[in-house]
Amino acid sequence: DQIQFSPSIIGSHTRIGKDCVIESSWIGSSVYIGDGCIISKRVTIKDCCYIEAGTIIAPDTVIPPFSRVRGCPGKIVEEGLMPESIATIFVEECMDSFSKFVKAIEN
Repeated sequence: DQIQFSPSIIGSHTRIGKDCVIESSWIGSSVYIGDGCIISKRVTIKDCCYIEAGTIIAPDTVIPPFSRVRGCPGKIVEEGLMPESIATIFVEECMDSFSKFVKAIEN
């Protein structure tokens, strides 16, 4: 038996939350992965997806672009998210992180 490894590829502008386990082989660009998610082996997450906090995605799952996923096991709960909605999430996250950073250095 041969052991094969697939390299993990993570696209640009992708946010991975705290305490996540990522075994995925491919995560697209502009993907939001909430805190505490488990992305199993050989999972493919296409561009502009939103993975809600605590979601567990089973091995060999393919998440189509512009999808929202939640649950255990993760299921698509919304398709056709507009790319602008993902961008808005990222801007809000950046603004929130910057506000926390400024408060931390002021103290």
